[in-house]
Amino acid sequence: MPRAVEVHEVPGVEEALATREPATCARRIAAILEGGADRKEVARTAALASARRFAPTLPPPHALLALGASLDLAASAPQPALPIVQACALAASEWRDVAGSATARSITGDELHLAQSFHTSVRGREAAEADSIFAGLLREGDERRLAGDALFEVCAQDLAGEGHKLTFAVGSWRLGRALGWLRGAPLLRPAVRLAAEATQELGAYGATLRDVGRSRLDVELAARNVAPIDAVARNTYAIALAAGPERIVADLIAGLKRGRTPAGYADLIATTAMERLVGDPAALEPTLFCLAVRFVLGFSRTATHALAVLQAGRLVAKRRSTATTPAARQASRPRSPIP
Repeated sequence: MPRAVEVHEVPGVEEALATREPATCARRIAAILEGGADRKEVARTAALASARRFAPTLPPPHALLALGASLDLAASAPQPALPIVQACALAASEWRDVAGSATARSITGDELHLAQSFHTSVRGREAAEADSIFAGLLREGDERRLAGDALFEVCAQDLAGEGHKLTFAVGSWRLGRALGWLRGAPLLRPAVRLAAEATQELGAYGATLRDVGRSRLDVELAARNVAPIDAVARNTYAIALAAGPERIVADLIAGLKRGRTPAGYADLIATTAMERLVGDPAALEPTLFCLAVRFVLGFSRTATHALAVLQAGRLVAKRRSTATTPAARQASRPRSPIP
């Protein structure tokens, strides 16, 4: 079992965020970094402070996701401190004086049973119980894929805010990964609270399940598909996309039944979203959802994640293209996989 590591928050970081003034916060964080503080520890301290003040609303505050991205950007930025400073400034602009509820206990037991109980708690909007169960699925200093599977599954089913719950869960997971899974439970608590407390929209998922049932799609078998997305698949997909959400779901199901890989379709959908929906601010959330689905498929081999591909296709098909190039012509071009 990984060794427990004590985490000491960097003095002055939380106070900088609490000013609620981005410019003031940026100056203070820059001074802390110039004084020799470790960038990762500054980001961790800011993330923990932001998590304690998180409000589970749609769309949610974005500071936690920005802090996770800042650690990746800092590694290649000409001024490595700048992404951290900017993310902290965003956290200051979103600061809440009232701290959210904290859950100290952790429910442990059989992991598969805990994962099922977590799903039930989220759907029942029992946020405190879901938080305790999820904390039991995590382990300090270790990335627990079963915990990620449980969180991503409930978020992929819920298209409230046009799929932002999954986007936030994936971003939070990447933050925990960047920080080495030290204090993982507090860092992921906002994602759990968002999944359980914010408005739930499961109508599209119910429709997806009905479509899967009527078509007799074997989801377990489809998750193991290996056939690539060829020109025929791209052309039928483009035609279905123009016809609307129900048609696109039917086309994706037909392709999965023919052995085509869910990851290939996820690449195709994400690429389509970025090509067709670029420039449409209202389409940002569906596009991010598609990218999050692609992350989840690479993260896990859990069969039910194949259903998230159908959810992504449904969201993208609801948006009209803002591009001038006809969809069929776009779909005929070769597409490179999303990394």
